[in-house]
Amino acid sequence: MSKIKVLHVIRPARGGMKNHLLSLLSLGDKNLFEPLVACPPGDMTREITELGIKVVRIPLAGELSPRSDWHVLRILVNTLVAEKITIMHAHSSKAGLVARLAAKIARTPIIFMTAHNSIFYEFWPPWKKSAFAFGERILGRYTHRIFTVSEALRQELLLKERLKPDLVVTIHNGIDPNPFQREFDRRGTLRSLGLPHFGQLVGTIARLAPQKGISYFLQAASILHPGLPG
Repeated sequence: MSKIKVLHVIRPARGGMKNHLLSLLSLGDKNLFEPLVACPPGDMTREITELGIKVVRIPLAGELSPRSDWHVLRILVNTLVAEKITIMHAHSSKAGLVARLAAKIARTPIIFMTAHNSIFYEFWPPWKKSAFAFGERILGRYTHRIFTVSEALRQELLLKERLKPDLVVTIHNGIDPNPFQREFDRRGTLRSLGLPHFGQLVGTIARLAPQKGISYFLQAASILHPGLPG
């Protein structure tokens, strides 16, 4: 039985989105699926190549770029047809915009997209957010499933993009716990950060991006602080 060919399309990415894709590539059933990746050149390309997976280099940027996006569209259409791709899986709204159009043109049988974060927390003018929401609603007609990494994000897409409920499915990211299962010197770590050895400590670990809600964390911490002992 021939393997099912899957083309993942992703913009320049770090953190959760990149790790999500690498997990899919390294842990997916290689007896059933044959993955390929279309992404911009860079460190991610090297990591994917080291997994023994074919990479198609595309000049896909994070922002809209008509000339570059048109070039990417042509490359993706040619790749989808030449490689006889069965499943096209786009990651993020920008990749989903270009890749889903390409998959529709190439008549790819199955079209997926994973929404890793919300466009509504970007520092964009209202008209741009409305245009993206309208585009997502149109592209949703040609998408078999949209995956979200949290139920809150799913509810936001249903509300603001007015997508059909059965189209959007929440699948939480799987995380390998092994890198975090190690002993460390608590006091030494606190000392290096200039923090006291004892008492209550609250923190967060996240990329400094609006959708991570760091501003809300800081506001909550400032409200709680006066009422906490010590």
